[in-house]
Parts: sequence; structure tokens; C-alpha cells
Amino acid sequence: MAFPVTLNGRTYTLTDFEGTNYVDGLPDAFEDFVTQAGDIYNSTSTTSNSIGTGSKTFTVEANKPYQAGTPLRIADAAAPSTNFLDTVVTSYSGTTLVVNSIGFGGSGTKTSWTVNIGGAKTVDGTLGLSQGGTGATDAAGARTNIDVYSKSEADTRYLNISGDSADISFGANMSFGDNNKAIFGAGSDLQIYHNASNSYVQDVGTGKLHITSDGTGVSIDKGTSELMATFDTDGAVTLYYDNASKLATTSTGVRIQSTADQNLDLLTTGTNADNRINFGDSDDADIGRIYYQHNGNNMLFYTNAQERVKISGAGDVEIANGNLVVASGHGIDFSATGNSSGTTDSEILYDYEEGNWNPVVYDTNTSGHVLTLNNVIGKYKKIGNWVNCTLQVGRNDATSLSGVITLTNLPFTVAAQGSVTGGTFWLDKTSSDRIGVIYVVPSADRFYLLSDHAVDNYLLMSEWQNARPIYIQVSYNSA
Repeated sequence: MAFPVTLNGRTYTLTDFEGTNYVDGLPDAFEDFVTQAGDIYNSTSTTSNSIGTGSKTFTVEANKPYQAGTPLRIADAAAPSTNFLDTVVTSYSGTTLVVNSIGFGGSGTKTSWTVNIGGAKTVDGTLGLSQGGTGATDAAGARTNIDVYSKSEADTRYLNISGDSADISFGANMSFGDNNKAIFGAGSDLQIYHNASNSYVQDVGTGKLHITSDGTGVSIDKGTSELMATFDTDGAVTLYYDNASKLATTSTGVRIQSTADQNLDLLTTGTNADNRINFGDSDDADIGRIYYQHNGNNMLFYTNAQERVKISGAGDVEIANGNLVVASGHGIDFSATGNSSGTTDSEILYDYEEGNWNPVVYDTNTSGHVLTLNNVIGKYKKIGNWVNCTLQVGRNDATSLSGVITLTNLPFTVAAQGSVTGGTFWLDKTSSDRIGVIYVVPSADRFYLLSDHAVDNYLLMSEWQNARPIYIQVSYNSA
């Protein structure tokens, strides 16, 4: 080496290394040599690049000794120890430097960089596991040492994670082929998979399959735009048809709803099978029932576990047990039947009643003597407002009376003038019986016996012998 020599700005002569001077001169010279050699690789760049792995391109100074394979550390000028790229030079031409980043620190996109020798290192030979290597000289040995499998190996391959209490996170998708399952449980209890046609969440173990939510609920959807079913936390379960709500549970039961016509279809596959809707409680699950018999096409209605009404396939309505009860003021409407040639006032049959009635008989008027009677048999039937009465009554009163026989206390008040009628009677005397007709007083509850043998045609008390009966039939319209 010819002296003097300048290293890192300092000039060295032979004297600096003669005798004992080398004790100070040689270390200084080595330090300046290393510093000057490193400075040859120093550069800066203002190219915008993100911190991460992969190919990166920078604009740097020209005439640097970079060549393919040179390891460089490219660091953020503001925080070089925190944000950096450990790279290997791919190519360098003019001021364009292309590197492959194989390691990094920090994150973000930076625009002010320092470039120097360093970063990634190439190791020849075997680097032990304790030094971050594989302890092997080929790929097969490395896979064995670190307990992983190659894609081409024929034995069972898996990601073996055991003994680690930390969570495992994936930053990308985990893909399963058709019929490849995600299996959970020691006995393969829960399996999730797709078989090329359908997708399955299959519980094959013991216990129940629970889907839980501490949020607002659970929703089953078509894509992201239509609802199929919703399960609200502490609320309704709602089923949808084509995104329209049809059936929902409520706090008191179930609601079926629709903006159009609604159907509740109970269909069986057999022609002789029956359909039932049962109503009950914890004591009796079917105490009430609507029952359709397909064999005969009959509809039956049950209450208290007994058949009450039957509608036959021919349309006949049968009351098997109980009565047809019509609310007051209502009746059976016959307006669908043909009308007579006369004027129709009403086609509603609103009442039917039958029972017993006891007359009160006065002499002349309702303020006269009240006759004592015996052997009274009074019957009536009321159909709509039409009342038909029959009466057998005997006189049990020897009082001498001569007034008009006045019978009162009809079971219903007579209609007004123009809508009343009458009847017939037979007075069974010891001789010379009397027969005749009856005059019913409008808007009252009394009637009179008329006979052509009587004075002014009114039958008198003097005609009615003691202990003799009268037989009466009288009909009228009630008020």
C-alpha cells in the first residue's frame, strides 16, 4: 500500500503504523475503512412506498455499487428503527432501484427514506431451530423438523395446533371442497359442509343444537335483501313468504296476516285421511275440535269432547247434541226461498216457544168476579209471532153470575187491530151444548166466546154450568 492514504476524510502515513504507533493507528484505520465502505451504499429516496413485503421500486442516487442480491435496509428517515424494509436488490439501473422486501417493521406509507447496506442476510449451510432456522438442508427435512406437510404428500394432512391457549385468527378465507367438513366435538358431533348440491349444518351428537343471540335476534334471509324468518329476542317469531310477513307469534298466541286473501290449508296425501284442529288445555288436549272427514266429506264440530254439529258432504246440517240457540231479536232467514204472490213483510223466523198457560176468567170484564176453575189444561206454541193456544177448563164456582164470559191472561199480548185472528170453542153442557167462534181483543191479553145462541152473540156466565168444561182453540198474532 502506498502512503499517504485517506480513509473517511482522515489521512494516514507510514509513521502512524511504525513502532508502537500501530496500537492507536490500526484500530482508527479499520473504523474509518468500515465507515467509508458503508457510506458507499448510503443513499436517500423520496419515492412513496408502503411498508410490507413484495417488490418495491425507489428512485435513488446514481453510481451506487448495488447489484442483484445486495442486502439493503431501507428505513423511514423519521423513525428508522421502527419503520423499515429489509430487502434484497432485484435490479439497479441509473437511479432506479428495484428490491424485494422480505421483512419489515412498522406500517404505513412513507415518502422519505434512507438506504444503506444491511437488512436480509443469506445463510449457507444449516441454521438450527434455536437460531430461527429449520435445522435441515432440504425442504423435506425442514417440513419434518417443523412438523408441517406438503400439498403433494399422500398421508393425512392437517394444521396441528395443540397446547396453545391463545386465539387463532385468519386474515383471509378458509376454503373447504365439496364434502369436506368443518368438524367440532370429540365425537365429530357438529359438522358443517357442502356436498355440491346442498349445504348442511348437521348435529350428529348428543344434546340439542342451540342457536343463541344476546343481540336483537336471529334472521334467516334470502341474500341480503329479503327476509325468510326472524326470531326477535324476547319477541315475535315471524315467517315470511316472498319477503311478506304471513305468520307471527304474539304475547297471546299466533297471528296470521296478509295484504291479500288468506288461506290456512290442511292437506293430506291419502284420500281417506282426516284433518283435525284441536283446542284444549293442560287437562285435555282435544276437548274442542274441528274435524274434517275425507271419507264422506263431512265437517264435524266438537265441544266438551262430544260431537255437536255435523255438516254433511251434501250440505245438510245436523245438531247431534244440544240446541240451536238464536239471540234475541234474530232468527232464521228464509229470504233465499221463493216468495208467494202476496206482499212479503218478513222472511225471518225469529222465535219458537211452547209451554203451559193458565187463564183468568172474569164475569163481564176484568174488574168483575173472578171465576174459580178446575181441571185446567192450557198449552201454547209460538212460532215467530204466531201463537196457537189450546185450553180445557172446568167451572168450579156455584156463584150465580150472568155477565159475559171474559177469558184473560193469554201467554202473549195480542197484536194491534188488523193482524189478529180467533178460534173455536165447545161448551160441554148437560144438554144443549154450545159451539162458536172466538173474538180476540187487539192489543190485549183477553178474548170472548161468540155464539149465535147468546145475547148479542157473547156467551154469558149463565150458559156455563158449574162443573162443566169448555174446550177452546185460539190462534193470534202476538205483538
